[in-house]
Amino acid sequence: MKCHIFKNIGKIILLTSLIFPNLSPAKANNIRINGKPQVVSFIGNDTAIVEINLSWDNSWRDDFNWDAAWIFLKYKKRGALAPWHHAYLTQEGHEATPLNGNEGGDHTFMFGKTGSGTNAKVSGVYLMRDAISEGKVYARLRLKWIINANPQNPLTIADFGDDLKSIYVAVHGIEMVYIPYGSYYLGDAYSDKSFAVGDTAAVFIDSENALTLSAKDGMPNVSLSASYPKGYAGFYIMKYETSQEQYVEFLNSLTLDQQKAHVTNNNFEQMKRGEYVFGDLSKPNCRNGIVFIEQKGKGGPAVFGNNLNPNNDLFSTDDGQTLACNYMSVEDMIAYGSWCGLRPMSELEYEKACRRFYPQVPDKGEYAWNTNSDLNHLNGLGDLNNQGDQQEQALSYLKNVNSGTNNSINGPVRCGLFATSATNQTQAGATYWGVMEMSGNLKELCVSVGNPNFIGSSSGTGEYNAAYWNTAVASYGVRGGGFTSADNLLRTSDRTEAMNYFTSITQRDSTVGFRLARTLAGSISVNPGTISLSGPLCPGVESTILETEAASINGMSGNFPITYTWSYSIDNGNTWTVISGETAHMLRYSAFDSGKTYFFRRTASCAVGEAYVQTTGIVASAITEITKAPDDTVCAPCSLSLSVTAKGSNLTYQWQKNGVDIAGATDATYAKNPSVPSDAGVYVCRISGTCGSIESKKIYVSVGGFEDGILTDPRDGQTYKIRKMPDGHWWMVENLRFGSCNASTFKSYYKTSTVNQIAAGYYGVCMIGTITGAGHLYNWQAAMNHPNAVYNTAGNPSGNVNGNSPTQWQGICPDGWHLPSGGSTGEYLQLYASFCNTANKIYPGKEAFEGILGGLADGSGVSYAGSRGFYWSSTWHSNARPYYLFFNSSSAIYPYTDSYKYNGFAVRCVKNY
Repeated sequence: MKCHIFKNIGKIILLTSLIFPNLSPAKANNIRINGKPQVVSFIGNDTAIVEINLSWDNSWRDDFNWDAAWIFLKYKKRGALAPWHHAYLTQEGHEATPLNGNEGGDHTFMFGKTGSGTNAKVSGVYLMRDAISEGKVYARLRLKWIINANPQNPLTIADFGDDLKSIYVAVHGIEMVYIPYGSYYLGDAYSDKSFAVGDTAAVFIDSENALTLSAKDGMPNVSLSASYPKGYAGFYIMKYETSQEQYVEFLNSLTLDQQKAHVTNNNFEQMKRGEYVFGDLSKPNCRNGIVFIEQKGKGGPAVFGNNLNPNNDLFSTDDGQTLACNYMSVEDMIAYGSWCGLRPMSELEYEKACRRFYPQVPDKGEYAWNTNSDLNHLNGLGDLNNQGDQQEQALSYLKNVNSGTNNSINGPVRCGLFATSATNQTQAGATYWGVMEMSGNLKELCVSVGNPNFIGSSSGTGEYNAAYWNTAVASYGVRGGGFTSADNLLRTSDRTEAMNYFTSITQRDSTVGFRLARTLAGSISVNPGTISLSGPLCPGVESTILETEAASINGMSGNFPITYTWSYSIDNGNTWTVISGETAHMLRYSAFDSGKTYFFRRTASCAVGEAYVQTTGIVASAITEITKAPDDTVCAPCSLSLSVTAKGSNLTYQWQKNGVDIAGATDATYAKNPSVPSDAGVYVCRISGTCGSIESKKIYVSVGGFEDGILTDPRDGQTYKIRKMPDGHWWMVENLRFGSCNASTFKSYYKTSTVNQIAAGYYGVCMIGTITGAGHLYNWQAAMNHPNAVYNTAGNPSGNVNGNSPTQWQGICPDGWHLPSGGSTGEYLQLYASFCNTANKIYPGKEAFEGILGGLADGSGVSYAGSRGFYWSSTWHSNARPYYLFFNSSSAIYPYTDSYKYNGFAVRCVKNY
């Protein structure tokens, strides 16, 4: 148990700190910006140095997790109506200097990137402790801001003026907790609609791969894509629910129209100073004290503040700034997440943030503090000291939850209220990792499994966008219960309200708030080190896999414990077997089988992830061994050829069909070309040698049938049916539909050799087909996705010329797929030959290829729709013509070359091999 998380915590209150140039600084208790942020100098013509003094209390870092301040910047030009914009930072070079005699120790940065490569932008940084320690953080930060990186409002040095005060800079800080990488149990097989395995056991989550989940109480199974965040990967989560002061700062950075979308009472032209924006205008509602102050001129944005106690001035210490913000909608959360560079958390991440690490199995009906008991409710406002103040505290340190159907507080309490210097985890109502109020106070907005394709890496860019993520209402729900909830709704695994809670994304609820998350990303990685193995390898003789370089963590400092697992592979790394009980940095192993090629892998794991290193393969000697065999299942519609490769001494071969020796079949390859039906059966090859005999695995040979699958194009999320053909390759059996097509644009470039673009980064033009399944019709430049593929030029980007051997040219196909080659040795004719030159397997809508009579696009529109099919290849024939596939409803196919590059043909892609 990590007791030190709750040791000497004192007041744990989360606020951001925003410095408005024309308002007094917002006061913060936990994270504080001391003084105004300043642009102090420039580097070159595009980078400003912003200096900030920042502090927060009760920070920690241990072996497994830590807290960090998510820091991001906003800026605006001088003038009341000038909008705020997001400031993007450099990917390196920030500084954190300890202040007050090194109080709080040294600190380091992690980066929050969006995009990749040269398009990557740093929307914010995490500031965290540089070593395992705990206490106060007090540091001067110097952040590098790329002043022209925001395309909505790029700046030059001249915009700052001679005194550097013409651009206002606001700094925000949100306290986050890192939930470490690793396995955990999802659900408790007890709570209402809990995820479960057969209603009896929790679900073991050990990867971010796609998976199908089942749940109790009649809930239908749900299949989650690999992109949906499952909590296995490390992620940051806000330590507290969004506070009312945080929400005020968000509102104060928006335009007038944006502000009106994120409060209930929004007739600002008629509202008076001090009127409340949620519920009754004249009084606080369910302890929400956010008020309207003024509007900055006609059409200008409003200014908001806090006034939970209307008996004194706005912004008094007891005006509820540190209370969790209720009345939140899904749209509010989406907008706030896009604005601050974070993202909504998934409901699986909600559970991971509450769960103890593997192998701890959850108690039935356990709460966020990891027991299924110890509920100590607040009974009313009389249980609170310093009501509405940043010092708001329960009278008894034993109180640990704000909930109950008869709750007379009727509103949220201060963020982190239950944690004091006298409380342990249970008494603080905290999760194992130090996240607060995950049971009770406010219901936690989550991305439900109703949005199975939610992309965990899709953090906000920093610019306001209320539709940045899926806005379907079924994509969201709530977890953890709120201040009016019954005890059962507070359970970590209870999913009563996880689905179908909202009727619209703008629906507000006095019991609902949100906190945000962000997948670990940036410059942090695990270096697995290096290992070595030298032969010979002999059965029963111990060999040692040595460490030649120690594992480490790149981009972070501190003594993080690294654990090791070892595995070996005897199939060239296709599958790996874990070696039980081996956890040291080196390995001794003797259980070799002769004749097998051994690879060894060492996986180094820690809180931020894992990485592995492996040896090269070495053959264990002197035993008869099959090293390569055909697939388990083989489709042989034309002829049959089976081969095995073996090693050993004095080898002999005997092929069998259906358990009977085949006369004369005594070579490593068995080939036969009779009538098709006679090839079907179960084949085995028995290999005998000096060191024993071995039998190949059974090979099931059929004369028809195909393996089908689904391809999801990561560029636009569209899915296509794919099929493994007899040529051994995976083909799309639907026409490609990627890109934005425009008939008028296509016609304007028809019969030209002009370089043009179907979309940013993609060359060519296309027209949408006119019949079902026709997909998009691309000119050859678009299909090849290359400027040199235009009509009437000698451009040959793919390298495929006339009858040359195929080269895998990606073109407009998704990553990992390519445009088929044509010509006399191309992939179209290879496919045709694998069909035994049977044309009706290509004919439209039939058999394997499922061709579509989509016609072609030309200067007048779509021609031959319903009567002919045309498909591009990547093979060049002449300046004007490439090869292509043609068919109609009755004729065979040919490698045609009599059509021009400016015509629009369909595209089918082949998986790389």
